[in-house]
Amino acid sequence: GAVAHARSSLSQLSLGTQFLSSGIGTAKVGADRFASGVTELNGYLAAARDGSGQLAGAVGQLNDVVAGATAQADSLAADLSSTGLTVGQARDNADLLSSGLAEALGLLRATPIPLTPDQNAAAARLDSLRELANRTGNQLDGLDALLGAPVDPATDLGKLLKSAVGQLNSASSQLSKGADELSNGLARLSDEGGAQLDDASAELTVGIEQLDGVSTALSDQVARALATT
Repeated sequence: GAVAHARSSLSQLSLGTQFLSSGIGTAKVGADRFASGVTELNGYLAAARDGSGQLAGAVGQLNDVVAGATAQADSLAADLSSTGLTVGQARDNADLLSSGLAEALGLLRATPIPLTPDQNAAAARLDSLRELANRTGNQLDGLDALLGAPVDPATDLGKLLKSAVGQLNSASSQLSKGADELSNGLARLSDEGGAQLDDASAELTVGIEQLDGVSTALSDQVARALATT
């Protein structure tokens, strides 16, 4: 009657506590994995924070180099402007120099008399100058693509150099700003986010331990009840 019904109810409750205990065990494993993952993630955050700090430092050094180059470029730009030389004139001069050197080399190498070692060395230097003149002309032809805007052949070379240096300084400033923002953001994420993850992991562990204590106590009570029924 009543006793049998009570034992049946207690047996079902005992089975339920076993399922609960098994679930808590699984939760413990998950909490341990979460805690391990938090530790690993915090390590990655710290590494990213340190790496971004190093990046910001490297960008700072780059800015110092750019600043030094800017001062030299400004001086050179002033010298170029004083000559009145334009982009078109510089390109024409480079082409003339290249063609003149090519003609001179052709005549030198066409002589029926074998060249002496000194003459061969001189010819090699002239050939190097010809290649340099060619590269200079090609670079002047590619200024549009380099600067991202059409370049008027009548543009003063000094003014063009100052414009290019201005773009370099602007890019350097943007890079520095981006590196600083990245460094500050990762430092904040590593410090604040890492602490929040640690707190969440600790709370999860404590909660599971408390639940495990309740489950154990309940299981014990059911077992005693069954033993006395």
